[in-house]
Amino acid sequence: MNRSFALPLLLALAVPGGCDAPPSADLAQVDKAYADHRYHAARRDLLAIREAEGPSSASAQRLAKLALALGEGLTAERYLDELRSTAGEDADWVSMRAHSFILQGQPRRAADLITQFDGLPPAAGPTVVVVDPP
Repeated sequence: MNRSFALPLLLALAVPGGCDAPPSADLAQVDKAYADHRYHAARRDLLAIREAEGPSSASAQRLAKLALALGEGLTAERYLDELRSTAGEDADWVSMRAHSFILQGQPRRAADLITQFDGLPPAAGPTVVVVDPP
């Protein structure tokens, strides 16, 4: 092939697809996958949406919930930090953060966080007591 045609041909093949293709999923599909316990699929689709549309507090919250469902406390903490910077701390955030601490083997930090937060409703069930191992 003649070299003078190679670059224009490559550019012509690359450009029509464009870079702004819409994500293959929407938030309703992500929520459905989450409800069906298809957490990996939900995360994959949500990350595709996030890549196309940019970060948002809604996507950070969903990614944190997905990480918690997958048992990934440190990953959840990363998205919870992002969520706190955009939406602040509320009872749902504190609950998720405490869950992330528990998944990381830090039940004392979880208990401290919960007791220090004033916005949580009184416990409806039994009180949880954290006992350090001897």
